[in-house]
Amino acid sequence: VTGRSGTVAPRFAAAAQAVGHEVVAWRRDRVSPDDSGACAGFLDSVAPDAVVHMAFGDPAWAGQLAGHCARDGLPFLFTSTTMVFAQRPDGPYTIHSPRTATDDYGAYKIRCEDAIWAANPNAMVARLGYQIDPGGLGNNMIAHLDAQARTDGVVRASRRWIPATAFLDDTAHALLRLVIDPQ
Repeated sequence: VTGRSGTVAPRFAAAAQAVGHEVVAWRRDRVSPDDSGACAGFLDSVAPDAVVHMAFGDPAWAGQLAGHCARDGLPFLFTSTTMVFAQRPDGPYTIHSPRTATDDYGAYKIRCEDAIWAANPNAMVARLGYQIDPGGLGNNMIAHLDAQARTDGVVRASRRWIPATAFLDDTAHALLRLVIDPQ
């Protein structure tokens, strides 16, 4: 699992461990994503049953991870974002909908998706919306709304805004189901 110190990966790891799976975290301080030889060596030494890529990094790294899984016939899951769509037209979207992002983050995720599918046509891409964590810590909707309320004294939102959201623990369990049974 990459991104172990991020928002979704710790919850994913906890869900996997709770049902008896061993989770090996990718540690950048030990294996640089920029060193393709070290990456390949690490993957070969760990011999994972699946790779779940939730970290920010070069699209080439994403492609390498996906390619490793294609070579070994392993499930590969990448967490992307609904921000690959510029919301014009505004959903619903399918995996085949044109990706129209105009912002840097959405465009970055598109480059990752392209690198992944070029290396592994069977790769799974989960496009996540805004996550809700009732604990309110980290990069999630509750923390952002709380910060806005502290800064502005009020939370401003359009009544027409219908965000793509999910509870973080529900997302982690759904992603785990994808990895366990990719059919």
